[in-house]
Amino acid sequence: MAPLSIMQILTAYELRNISTSRVRIDDISKLHVEIARLCFPSPSKLQFDIFIMYLLNTRTLTLKSFYTKIPRYAILSHTWGKKEVTFQDIQHQDKEKSDRKVSGERSDREVPGDKSDREVPEDESDKEVPGDESNRKMSRDDIDMEDSGSEDSDSEDSDMEDSDSEDSGTDDGRELEAAWRKIEGACAQARKYDWEWIWIDSCCIDKSSSAELSENINSMYQLYENAGVCYVYLSDVSSKKDPRDPRSRFPKSKWFTRGWTLQELIAPSASVVFLDHLWEEIGTRYTLRDVISAITSIPVQLLEDGDLTKYSIAQKMSWAAFRKTTRPEDRAYSLMGLFDICMPPIYGEGGAKAFMRLQQEIIKTSDDRSIFAWVAVCERDEDGEVVEREPRGLLARSPDEFKGSGRVGISMAKFPYNTSSFSFNNNGLH
Repeated sequence: MAPLSIMQILTAYELRNISTSRVRIDDISKLHVEIARLCFPSPSKLQFDIFIMYLLNTRTLTLKSFYTKIPRYAILSHTWGKKEVTFQDIQHQDKEKSDRKVSGERSDREVPGDKSDREVPEDESDKEVPGDESNRKMSRDDIDMEDSGSEDSDSEDSDMEDSDSEDSGTDDGRELEAAWRKIEGACAQARKYDWEWIWIDSCCIDKSSSAELSENINSMYQLYENAGVCYVYLSDVSSKKDPRDPRSRFPKSKWFTRGWTLQELIAPSASVVFLDHLWEEIGTRYTLRDVISAITSIPVQLLEDGDLTKYSIAQKMSWAAFRKTTRPEDRAYSLMGLFDICMPPIYGEGGAKAFMRLQQEIIKTSDDRSIFAWVAVCERDEDGEVVEREPRGLLARSPDEFKGSGRVGISMAKFPYNTSSFSFNNNGLH
């Protein structure tokens, strides 16, 4: 391979949208990573792990980057609100040296956005979000608990992308206050069990870097799979009612309707603990497996042993049917881990193109013909007659078209070496 000039390297570096205007230690490290990636495209030639992972310290609420020897960590699964604490927010509060240390002792620290002089109960423990829950202003979690009849807009629950809202300053402050409490609550929960580090998608990914965002999207499944414990925070559920009680809000939680939370439920090899809006434990993935299976259509056996190899492509796709993401492309990107696929995210290509690209990548590595077991959604006119649509190809345009494929098993052709019998070229699928 011909050596690359420094100009080629820097040009490629800028094309990857990694900012070179702000020179920081992390920027220099990213540049080293990019140079290594460009000079040695083959992973076998790299002698170090090129993935940069940021973890949040559960006591100091500061971020630290790891390249190798990543410590054991907890991980949080949640739905996003209108405001979330971002990577830049954590860095900003660290630069200002704000006193945001979380401890098990009484803290008189004021949460940003909170203008009230509230007292902290003397018997407050780490398992509650810091702050007086009885006197604080109503947060998004309280609104979710009280207003069960209203529907949440997609922009309120983005799992990977920041939403653009035009709320008033008061609403922004309340939302940001709730976001900080969620971060602190997660850290407090992890710290109770001696976890020094936690990974939270909202603040542990620098989304200003498209290269880092792409790496994290492709590594998301592994991040949850390798975590020592996964805490699922359900802001609209109370632990006072048993999840099997018909009056419980557990089955109606918006967490079960989001696209990214599917892999966050399946991926962890360790325990998955469900927590209510006050960080009280509801149960675990194992103890609630019958309820979760009824809600998600995921087989109980998978929730017990985590073996995805027993299930067909069509079955996995059916679990994602009717789940929502803010960005349409994320419906495809959020499924990459379930199929052990890596591909670059291209926001703006559209949901249908992203999903078809995902299927093309799956076909390259799998001979399971159940990928063609889908049914197009029919549209009807005012008289109930089926409206003819444009001709369709062999590939589906959305996971919704696999909604009836939950019982379609693996369909493998008998070819040696278990290689795919499909191929793509400029003439299509062969």
